[in-house]
Amino acid sequence: MIGKVLDKYEILQKVGEGGMAVVYRARHVTLGRDVAVKVLHPHLSSSSRNRQRFAREARAIEQLDHPNILRIFDYSGPDSPEAYIVTEFIDGVTLAEFIRERRRLPSEAVAVLGIGLSHALEYAHSEGIIHRDLKPENVMIRRDGVLKLMDFGIARFLEEGQMTMTGALVGSPAYMSPEQAMEHRLDRRSDLFSLGTVLFHAVSGELPFTGSNPSVILRNIIEGNRRDVQEAAPDTSPALADVIERLLQTNIESRYQSAAEVRDALTECLRVVGLDQDDDRWSLRRLSIEPEAYRQELEAHLGRALLERGRSLLAAGQHLDALRTFNRLLAIDPDNEEVLVLVQSLHTGPHTSPGRKVSFAGIAAAVAALGLLAFWLVGPDIGGSDRTEPTSPAAGLQEDSPSITGSTSVPPSDPIQSPGEPAGNPDVTAGSGEEPSVPPEAEAGRPEGVAAAPTPGLPPTRPHTPIPAYHAVISDPRAPVSPPPRATPAETPGSLRVIMEWPGWADIWIDGVLVGRTGEQVAPTVTPGKHRVVLKNSLCKDWEQDVVVAAGQQQIVKDVLMSPIPATVDLARSVGDACVVALDGTILGTAGGIGRQFSLPDPSVGHELLLSCPGVEPKAYPIQGVQAGATLVVPGLP
Repeated sequence: MIGKVLDKYEILQKVGEGGMAVVYRARHVTLGRDVAVKVLHPHLSSSSRNRQRFAREARAIEQLDHPNILRIFDYSGPDSPEAYIVTEFIDGVTLAEFIRERRRLPSEAVAVLGIGLSHALEYAHSEGIIHRDLKPENVMIRRDGVLKLMDFGIARFLEEGQMTMTGALVGSPAYMSPEQAMEHRLDRRSDLFSLGTVLFHAVSGELPFTGSNPSVILRNIIEGNRRDVQEAAPDTSPALADVIERLLQTNIESRYQSAAEVRDALTECLRVVGLDQDDDRWSLRRLSIEPEAYRQELEAHLGRALLERGRSLLAAGQHLDALRTFNRLLAIDPDNEEVLVLVQSLHTGPHTSPGRKVSFAGIAAAVAALGLLAFWLVGPDIGGSDRTEPTSPAAGLQEDSPSITGSTSVPPSDPIQSPGEPAGNPDVTAGSGEEPSVPPEAEAGRPEGVAAAPTPGLPPTRPHTPIPAYHAVISDPRAPVSPPPRATPAETPGSLRVIMEWPGWADIWIDGVLVGRTGEQVAPTVTPGKHRVVLKNSLCKDWEQDVVVAAGQQQIVKDVLMSPIPATVDLARSVGDACVVALDGTILGTAGGIGRQFSLPDPSVGHELLLSCPGVEPKAYPIQGVQAGATLVVPGLP
């Protein structure tokens, strides 16, 4: 296709590929204007019905004229051998790449992003078109920071609810709405659910709905099985968290009813912290070109704005909102003594005498307890896995394409046992209302209300997460055994078991205590209530989740997927700066523009790297067998 002329458009290079079409960069032969040409796959264009549908949608979308929607210039006629659409060419990156490079975005940047997408959706919905496949790969961020919603190729008209590809579930599973997953009739609120998924992904760096396969993902979407966004990212703005939670309601009537409502709510997220969406200091363009300066300036501004807002909420008697505000400020600045004192004063009330010296250990305990109270009152206790959906391996590679491989690491098969701990599965208990038994010497000198220090050597919990400090005790089988007292039903211990889906093994930590390894039928007893479960594997990021165990019952955490530690890909010096780099069909940018390096988010699966250099035929490199955290060097083109 490279070098071919479609009507009046000369094809220059391939820049991407999706489930329906291949996208090329082209140039208008008479106007000299660069455009993008989206050519329908031959197996789809061979059907007259698909061609008619493709042309029908092209005519409808051609009428969309909005600064946040990709503009369509032209499309093929019914007699053309190929079915294609010609659009404006965007010099920028997809939102998927924007998030991948930064892992996750600040709440205020996500609000700006959401406002732009809300504008686009509001306009499209007013024209009778829903997108049906809103995801980061279908959002472009131009170099000047302007958002462009694109790929309405599977859009459905609001008034033609039954017009779909026969027997096909159209869309991307992780971003589907419940009604789309169940193949029910859709309306504009389905797009709003997908928008909530995009915002959750952007602010936390992970997907709200995950699973080992599309069926599991769709089931979790339908049932609403996910984590609270502030559990996944504790520094998320409370106002933004509320917007995302409402967008992701399973019941369609419980969501926002229009994109205009979402836009107004996101604008309010910025207003409460004194930010103007039109101020270039907080634009996506600034975050793109000056990420460090952006973050430093934003944190300094939030330090002042959140403190002032928290004080105002306290003065107005809105203690819960004040605690949520202070929790976010402490997630950003954990050593802010002024906030700690304010929280301590709220905790102690009038009982604190003016001359009494404040213990900051006591303040920390108060912050943890009050933070948990705020989480319980505000956010639902929803489980989910800390897993970003892996990129699918590229298909259809040429057999003569060079293969880039790396070594793999096989995890040890023997369970890890902490030094000094007896063999076997220790029992884990956690305080649930009564102070745990501690030696008298440990109690001496400890101020009232201050929690005992955690056991030395245990790994810390996730930084700044507002969860309580549990007092975990490992039983010693060598100690004399006395008959236990008869337990009441409320005190009867439960048990907890973890079933790993991938990578096959992980060490299990409950409330900071190592209890065994997955795959060993480990089911330690725990006290009824909420417990923090952390899974650790040297090749993966830690997986964390709060799990509630009922008295006398076994709670099973199933289908656990851990996120692999990314690998790094370096481009050899012989790869020219002007070469366009694409990974699995997504353009990352030019070699020079990305600093000759990019991250491989899931090295455990196969990927396809495509280098398109001026004057040279594009070359595909299969990448496979790369170890997590490793650095791989890609050779240059001959």
